[in-house]
Amino acid sequence: MAHHPEPPEPDKLGESALSPFDRRVAVTIAALTAGLAFVSMLAASAQGEVLFLHVTATQEQLAANTALGKAHAARERFAQAHQGVQRDKDFLRVIELLPDDPGTRAARAKGVSEVKAQIAREEKTAAQLLAEADRRRREADEQVERAAATMRRGGSVHEGGRALDRGELFLQLAIVLCSLAILTKWRWYWLVGSALGGVGLVMAAVAALSGG
Repeated sequence: MAHHPEPPEPDKLGESALSPFDRRVAVTIAALTAGLAFVSMLAASAQGEVLFLHVTATQEQLAANTALGKAHAARERFAQAHQGVQRDKDFLRVIELLPDDPGTRAARAKGVSEVKAQIAREEKTAAQLLAEADRRRREADEQVERAAATMRRGGSVHEGGRALDRGELFLQLAIVLCSLAILTKWRWYWLVGSALGGVGLVMAAVAALSGG
């Protein structure tokens, strides 16, 4: 019966296939890959937040424009109501300047009373329109401030995202160099790759901690 050689045990096979240097580089690549995955997740999240903030700022600016348009419309209605009040007051002064005729005294008094009541209603309406215009203007100013704050936040997040992208690039280069270190057995590839990976992780950590 032919004798078949026994296959090497898994542990012995791994020891014969990988040198201590290869193991160190492999562990470094694994750590860098995990870091790259985490940084990529943060960068994607930052991009999504930038898009959300941009849409939010646009909506806030549109709301500000709407409120400002309503404020202008209320101002125009106030101006019309104010002109009506002035016309009625001028008409009332004309009536009061007419000579006192006993035959038309009652009708005149009634007319004066009606005009005064009309002036009071128009003044009340004008005051309401003016208050509405002021309120709409304040709303517009608040919306503009919110939109500006959102845009500033978006700019900050965008800068943080760019820093994360740079860190991601450094990590990718580090993995490439460490892979070359395994192929060429050249220690400097591993050292430079490890240094680049460390720089990339530091850049990503600073961007994440700064709120970007």
